[in-house]
Amino acid sequence: TGSPTAAPSLNPSAGPTPLPSVRPTRSPWPDLPVFIRLKNTNQVLDIKERSCRDGTTIHLWWNHGSTSQQWRRMGHGKFESVHCPGKFIDIEERRCKNGSNIHLWSRKGSKSQMWFDDAQEIVSHLCYDFCISKQGTDSASNGDNVHLWSCRTGTTRNKMWVYESISRL
Repeated sequence: TGSPTAAPSLNPSAGPTPLPSVRPTRSPWPDLPVFIRLKNTNQVLDIKERSCRDGTTIHLWWNHGSTSQQWRRMGHGKFESVHCPGKFIDIEERRCKNGSNIHLWSRKGSKSQMWFDDAQEIVSHLCYDFCISKQGTDSASNGDNVHLWSCRTGTTRNKMWVYESISRL
């Protein structure tokens, strides 16, 4: 009684039928663009002044539904801008330290553009103990900057994010 390598075929002359793959078919990420909202606020990640230039700051703004606030999760944990295709959420100058700016940059295949989720935090693949965080006090205002901050220190609520489908507007 070993484990089978193929299922018997209904057509004997066709030979054995390969078994289907046992890989997961669902991704934990939505296939459609999403808003990345700071939990318990109506502030979402937004491209400052809707500029598609490399180095443009990503900040918080109230959710008005613009494509400059929509992100698509790509392979290797990258977030691509819907407004600026080919531009991704990136850590400025690959600096793994508190306060490093989060900005928009062309695809470069670097870990500075790769992210994973840990609870509701968005954690850097390059800087493993650092998360995307809202800069400043607990209250969120239009234009608040987002930067890299230690996942272990600082205000937790500034680092908790929710993904929302664009269909809710």
